Amino acid sequence: ESSLGYLFITKEKSLLFVDGRYIEAAKSKVNGDIEVRLFTNLSHDVKSFLGEEIKTLLAETSNTVADIRSFEKIFGREIIPSDTLEDTLHSLRLIKNDYEVDCIIKAQRMAEKAFDEILKFIRPGVSETEIAAELEYRMKLLGSEEPSFGTIAISGEKTSMPHGVPGDRRVKSGDFITMDFGAVYRGYHSDMTRTVAVGNVTDEMKNVYDTVLNANLAALEKVRAGVKAADVDLAAREVIKKAGYGEYFTHSTGHGVGLEIHEN
Repeated sequence: ESSLGYLFITKEKSLLFVDGRYIEAAKSKVNGDIEVRLFTNLSHDVKSFLGEEIKTLLAETSNTVADIRSFEKIFGREIIPSDTLEDTLHSLRLIKNDYEVDCIIKAQRMAEKAFDEILKFIRPGVSETEIAAELEYRMKLLGSEEPSFGTIAISGEKTSMPHGVPGDRRVKSGDFITMDFGAVYRGYHSDMTRTVAVGNVTDEMKNVYDTVLNANLAALEKVRAGVKAADVDLAAREVIKKAGYGEYFTHSTGHGVGLEIHEN
């Protein structure tokens, strides 16, 4: 696991530069088609690798302008942000192979197990922050490398916010609790959202919960190879619209996951 590395791909070879903190890990984990090299002076080492014949480098458009300018100074080459490169990488990651699917499933199983365990922890008096921390702790014990993203655990009136931030509010009887969280296994992310009630629910709460559940089931029924994501979204949206809550469905039905928490 490295937070710093520079991958260069030419027609002849692929080379990953890392510093001394990550050289052992990189050599043990990186695919054999990619040469791993320790850099001591990044500018000098990269220029030596590029030689005189490589004058221009392409970079993903997801890099910031500041990063591009910094790389140009370090590497002594013009760097062109490339939509083609970005699109190629996205297309390569769009369809997961069996190994990647297995990693995502394992990450999801960790999150599911943590959810089962957190139900015994939730009770009147515990805070949102405590629930979020406990979820992350339990996923870690189950083998998660880190949370997929900042864990969401919100209660009561705050559950109307899809991306609410956990705070000091303490759970009360009759509350909804919404949790949005995920685990990471070998770099691959999972993501799940669950809402539970504490003690009792009103008729309106039950109606809203059942509406969302039925929308979820309608979307799952629609999912199969060859179906557009828009059609899956529409299946869920129609259920919620018919129930009278259409104006409150202000986000998409789902998103891809993988090496990043949001992927095409």
